[in-house]
Amino acid sequence: MRTQYKFMHFVKVEDKPKTSVWDCINNRSEATLGKIAWYPPWRQYVFGGFLFANAVFSACISRTLRPRSDSGVRRLAIAVRYDPSAKDCLRDIAEFLDALKAQRAEEKESKQ
Repeated sequence: MRTQYKFMHFVKVEDKPKTSVWDCINNRSEATLGKIAWYPPWRQYVFGGFLFANAVFSACISRTLRPRSDSGVRRLAIAVRYDPSAKDCLRDIAEFLDALKAQRAEEKESKQ
């Protein structure tokens, strides 16, 4: 699976039984921008940035903003509309999320 993109790269930092956690790292500064991890309420991988302590982002086709409550912690769960033709860091994150989704689907299919 591709982990190197134009503006950032992704490094696996933890393997869990069914999922994994990835750091999202800026290519120029090597600063960690956030994490990609499995978000059970949405049953998909999401991006959580350090600047957005109580928010998670998912690459999908709808624009939704809705408050979520996880273990008493109020979170803002945001589905981000992105333009696949855009050449920016959001596209890099969205493409990586899509690749993780496809990989997970393949793994589930191969176990059947």
